[in-house]
Amino acid sequence: MLKALLIDIGGVILNEDELYRAYFKFVRTRLRESGNDFTDIEFEKAVNECILNFEPYFTKALVCHFIESGEKKCDDVIRAANNYVKNWALKHHQEMNPGILEVLQILSKKYTLALAANQPSAVKNLLKKYRILDHFVFTDVSEDIGIAKPDPGFFYHILNKLKVMPGEAVMVGDRLDNDIIPAKKLGMMTILVKLGTYAVLEPRSDGEIPDAIISDVRELPRAVVRLGRYKTRPIR
Repeated sequence: MLKALLIDIGGVILNEDELYRAYFKFVRTRLRESGNDFTDIEFEKAVNECILNFEPYFTKALVCHFIESGEKKCDDVIRAANNYVKNWALKHHQEMNPGILEVLQILSKKYTLALAANQPSAVKNLLKKYRILDHFVFTDVSEDIGIAKPDPGFFYHILNKLKVMPGEAVMVGDRLDNDIIPAKKLGMMTILVKLGTYAVLEPRSDGEIPDAIISDVRELPRAVVRLGRYKTRPIR
């Protein structure tokens, strides 16, 4: 029986398209200021390679594509880019994905909802403003927990707080690498929200295929119901 939904913030609750555009523009500019000569097409190719290679340390992989790892200017660009991403949401307005508030209202009536996101704690101020947090029982993010996805400890921490087993929970996220794959390894059901920058990712094996794929968050309640029926179907 499904009892809990672990839901990512970026890409599922909040639209991150503007954030990624700003981030890529920032990194591209800093790389050029560091003396690197490349075209926009070459930069976009490097971005896609990092995404498709499931790079766990995306910024480092992208910067090191142009600057040799270990060089001071490489470390400087990585540090600046990471700080830029962390502070961007504090200075800019991020929109909710269309329909997400209504979806959470529906789901919270039947399931226990938990945030499951790699985010700075400050993002919760925006979620409070949108009245998103009203529907969640667990509201800590990676900065609060001290562990980040895809570390299994991140998921176990949330499941333990909710007092549910992995087989009783569904992970809802927009990334195969950070959300779907680690959750499946723990025995959780998974729903991939195929939106945004990471929508290009495809499973590399049968073990990485999500239990459900949606392209609009408004499809989430129906997808959860289908998974619930699958979980309770008698074995013949």
